[in-house]
Amino acid sequence: MRVMVIDDERSNRAILQAALGAYGCAVETFERADLAVEAASRVDPDLVLLDWRLPGLAGADAVRALRERTAAPIVIITAYATPDHRADIAAAEPDGVLTKPFDFDALEALVDRCRR
Repeated sequence: MRVMVIDDERSNRAILQAALGAYGCAVETFERADLAVEAASRVDPDLVLLDWRLPGLAGADAVRALRERTAAPIVIITAYATPDHRADIAAAEPDGVLTKPFDFDALEALVDRCRR
């Protein structure tokens, strides 16, 4: 299973890469959504994990741009869980949301669902 991880925090990318690797996933990481959008066709991911707040292309714009390049589920990873943020995220119509800090059991369950 191929997973794209898009997060501007190096430590978050490293943690996700290690966890997803332990679940048997091939992981490609990006610190900027615009670079991930450019690479999406080449990577051909089975799952995209996208940080909601990135410099430059972020949030709903990133979701829209990725949807043009891949049919993979897009799951937002975010530390922002206020009702306003949740409403903005829901309006972008992602396939799911993982709130940081996320539970690794929830991450593994997400990967398992996408494998089916």
